[in-house]
Amino acid sequence: DLVKAILEIGNASHVSNEIFNVADHTPQRSKIVCKDICETLNIPFPGFRSLESLDEDKRPMFIANRKISTQKIVRALNFEIQYPSWKEGVAQCLKEESLEAQ
Repeated sequence: DLVKAILEIGNASHVSNEIFNVADHTPQRSKIVCKDICETLNIPFPGFRSLESLDEDKRPMFIANRKISTQKIVRALNFEIQYPSWKEGVAQCLKEESLEAQ
């Protein structure tokens, strides 16, 4: 979906110097996404650095509970997300990887 969005924005003559968020419809914390992907691939979860190990001025970025909306790109470009959830996108990537390996 991200590459598709970049291409559509690049080809759209009516948008310039704008910022668009691209996200799926099921926001999730990075830690949960990483853990789930590790379980799917049957690999150990590498873990994350503790907040205390980060510079104090960078900590707020990692503890903020932000939700990202794609409504601007949907309205401006009639953009449709191909994979409504990260799980579907990951599953499709893994399926394609498996087919390429054969």
